[in-house]
Amino acid sequence: MARGQEGKRAKTFHVSTDYSQLINFQPSLVVILICICFSFLSCGVKAPEDYYLRLLAMEKAGEQERSETGRKIGEIVTPEESLEPMVIALQPQEKALSSSGKRLNSDLIEMIYTKTDGAKTEVAKGSSGYSVIRGTESKPILSVVPIGINKEMLEKSLKDKNIKVIGIITKDGRLDGEKNLVQVHFVSETMSDDALYEKFLYICAIIYGHDMGKNTVDTVMGFVIVEDFPYMVLEGKMEDYVDFADKKILYRDWISRLTIKKLEQ
Repeated sequence: MARGQEGKRAKTFHVSTDYSQLINFQPSLVVILICICFSFLSCGVKAPEDYYLRLLAMEKAGEQERSETGRKIGEIVTPEESLEPMVIALQPQEKALSSSGKRLNSDLIEMIYTKTDGAKTEVAKGSSGYSVIRGTESKPILSVVPIGINKEMLEKSLKDKNIKVIGIITKDGRLDGEKNLVQVHFVSETMSDDALYEKFLYICAIIYGHDMGKNTVDTVMGFVIVEDFPYMVLEGKMEDYVDFADKKILYRDWISRLTIKKLEQ
């Protein structure tokens, strides 16, 4: 009898031990199953990227590019410079056209350049219109060359920047001991001084880009037309714009160096 009772107790102990192990094992099993499910879901959403295949594809593309261009590994590629043939601008026209296609009053727009002993450049009103009086300064002698800008290409560049150009006049002043001048007649829909200064800065920048490497433009003049009437004359030296572009002077300093004249209606 005693042995039978001990056997029953042993069986009971083993059964209880199995249940406790099963109870302790079930949470771990559930966690493992959940992780496996999430891993399958993540793989189903986006397959892992094979970077080795990507590297092979990039190397293949590089080999094909080198075979087509003839370049070697490590060779520095420099873009070809767009060369523009030098076109000598024509002499200034006597008159410019308004936005409506009519000739403007020559007494108002004809620019007469005279040489004086003064060092300051100013715009003065004379009996026959407004005259630009230019002074002489002791500066390095420039090459006696005409303006080397293609006026048609310059006009296109200005219009691409939404500047309504109605005429471009050039003066090869260096040939006569003066300064080379580019004068741009353009229409403005606003009479705001700040807006006109900014637009004139664009004009100087575009002219500088066309004259880069040639150094054939000394002075830029903007002739502002508002409602078919001359409104303002802006004149600036190219060297002042270069100082601004090189950050040697501020924007307000560049404006202070301009010669500005509002014309009477």
